Amino acid sequence: YVNLTTASSELRAKEVGVRKVIGGTRRSLINQFLTEAGLLSFFAIVVSFGLVWVLQPFFEQLIGKDLPITMFSDGRLLLITLAVLIVGTLLSGLYPAFLLSSYKPIKILKGGFSGEELRRSNWLSKSLVSLQFAAAIALIAGTLIVNRQLSHLQETKLGLSIDQTLVVRGPRVTDSTFVQKSTVFKQKVEQLGTVTKLAASTSIPGQSFGWTAGGVHRIGTLEEESENFHVMAADADYTELYQMGLAAGRHMTTTMGSDGKTACLLNETGAQLLKFNSPQEAIGKNIEFWGEEFTIIGVLKDFYQESPKSVVEPLVLRARPAEWGVDFYSIKLNAQQLSRSINEVESTWNSLFPGNPFEYFFLDDHFNKQYESEQRFRKVFTLFSGLAIFVSCMGLFALVTFITERKRKEIGVRRVLGASIGNIVSLLFTNFLILVLVALVVATPLAWYAMQHWLEGFANRIDMPWWFFAISGILAIAVAFITVGFQSVRAAMTNPVESLRTE
Repeated sequence: YVNLTTASSELRAKEVGVRKVIGGTRRSLINQFLTEAGLLSFFAIVVSFGLVWVLQPFFEQLIGKDLPITMFSDGRLLLITLAVLIVGTLLSGLYPAFLLSSYKPIKILKGGFSGEELRRSNWLSKSLVSLQFAAAIALIAGTLIVNRQLSHLQETKLGLSIDQTLVVRGPRVTDSTFVQKSTVFKQKVEQLGTVTKLAASTSIPGQSFGWTAGGVHRIGTLEEESENFHVMAADADYTELYQMGLAAGRHMTTTMGSDGKTACLLNETGAQLLKFNSPQEAIGKNIEFWGEEFTIIGVLKDFYQESPKSVVEPLVLRARPAEWGVDFYSIKLNAQQLSRSINEVESTWNSLFPGNPFEYFFLDDHFNKQYESEQRFRKVFTLFSGLAIFVSCMGLFALVTFITERKRKEIGVRRVLGASIGNIVSLLFTNFLILVLVALVVATPLAWYAMQHWLEGFANRIDMPWWFFAISGILAIAVAFITVGFQSVRAAMTNPVESLRTE
């Protein structure tokens, strides 16, 4: 707004001169321009309240929260609005008011401005445009990095398969027949033509393991060498259901009775933590925790239990004793006839676990909920980056207007002497290109620091290549060229007679 007002100051110069000649004081002129700024801010606030009312459902959907906004009954909101009105009026109106009221009537009515006056208004306008474009470039770079990071997370291989997996929460109400019924439930469900495998477990991908064991150590080592591990219990075919890869050894199997009692699996991170030189070295070794001894029969390749935002943590996977309760049943379905599969599983459930609600969800949907906050952040960040770029274009448009108005006669003379529209656009754009380049130099280190800090919240993150910032600069230059070009072409196409006549 300061830029737009400054740009229009020369158009209102004669008005200011006439007012001063007929007795207008500088104070009255300042009051006039501040009143104009205040009225504009007031009407802007009225319009913004209307926009809040119209756009509130969209904004609630964007941020994923309900906002019970009571615009006219919330005293705090009204006070903030009043503060915005006052501060906004002063910030946007003071400089133009003092600038316009400082013009000397004789020079104004003669049609000339001193070099000092021009430099003073030019300096502020160019500074504001550079500041706006620095913010726009930083936000463009930030948007590119945010989108690339979230795409990287979703493209990262999890190390397990979560597709076509139906998860049913274990029964909450059980009795002495639970062990038998759970076995029957597994048998009946796996006999369904739409199901390939079922496995019970204490946790599922997409959530933390829940159990932690301290004091996990290799047999024969000192107690001081114990480590903390996550612990999970699951059926023997759990790792095959989720298609987890092996770095060494084998999966557990129901055909070997010992697997259900003393066998366990580690992940690669866990094997390294226990100081095995290789996954193969861990096979057949014994470890102890919770007062029990287990034999390592396999080392799983590292997988992401939660999203790739988190680090892979050491894990011991042991067999689930039959008498233990079940938190989750994971059911791998065929790709076709999903609704039929759910109905058949639910029918089996109701016959074996009456009184327990059939609570289910698809694992890929459950897993992807971990990205919801980042997805919302991406949308909000992109939206407000677009708004910032739009505001930058407005500031640049104001400065172009200011300069083309001052160079009106120069442009007319150049046109009469044969300059093309392209020559005029190039002449005007060169100055603005310098402003954008200055903005790029200012914005790049700030954006790099801010996004580096944001990326530190991800264990699995991208590097920031230099070309992200180069693209941001190119986009900013393109936006500036379009903005400048529109006003420059308009000025260049004006009839030179209109520019050069004195009356």
